[in-house]
Amino acid sequence: MYYSTTSLLVVLLSAAATVNADKVPSQPLVTLGLNTANVMSRFGGLEPQATWYTGTQTFGEVNVDGGIDVRVEDVDMMPFNIWARAQQTIKGWNLSARLESSSKALDTVACQLLAVSDDGATRLYAQGSADASARTAMMDKVTLAQKVHGEELTLVPAYHFDTNEVELGVIYTGLSDDTVVNLDTSTKGPQMLTVSQRFGANNRIIPSVTTNGDVELEYRRAIDTGVLAANYKPNKSVSLKWNDGPWLATLEAPMTGPQSFSSDVRLSFKRDVQLF
Repeated sequence: MYYSTTSLLVVLLSAAATVNADKVPSQPLVTLGLNTANVMSRFGGLEPQATWYTGTQTFGEVNVDGGIDVRVEDVDMMPFNIWARAQQTIKGWNLSARLESSSKALDTVACQLLAVSDDGATRLYAQGSADASARTAMMDKVTLAQKVHGEELTLVPAYHFDTNEVELGVIYTGLSDDTVVNLDTSTKGPQMLTVSQRFGANNRIIPSVTTNGDVELEYRRAIDTGVLAANYKPNKSVSLKWNDGPWLATLEAPMTGPQSFSSDVRLSFKRDVQLF
């Protein structure tokens, strides 16, 4: 009983693929990933994936695009996601609606609505879902991002309908061009203060602390076309991540004390190769 929800996605994809068909890719993008952390899988760490994108097509004043992402997990297991999006500008507002469904739950469609003012000072985001089998629709979360006091201060309140949780994020950039202060508060969780400080052209250090005493320190450095990130959580873990386009290398070392590590250190390399 998922026809009524997924059919809408299929109709939008078909329309985007038939209008201005010269803009549509003639074949999907197929990549073959190698993940050393998954060498015991059926494919020995190989992660085949195919992505097809319609390109943006125009119906009057509405732009429509969409796509399908397929992963091969086993010879008889190929989960996929299908999505479609419509965008239009009305009276100074850039509006978009995105629908997405997964092969693991085809009777459910996730919906994301976004409205952004022309000057970028106001962003309204809502996400929800519809269940065709239960014939229900519900709103999950609403978020507003509003810049005040020029470009220096941004307030980001959010409300979760399922838990009645209220969040408020405060982003301040008025100290300097290299410093961003972020305060995240919640009615049902710890509060977090994060300071992001850039030094030099390619370096950034990001310490954070929560009201329950958790501390975290992150360092990022841009190197050529990639980014090196190091993360330290006292008494919990140390991690390194190197991302350079198709390459992704990750080292994770859980900690058992201030200066001791567990034996469960994980090192993985992943690379995507475009086949055609």
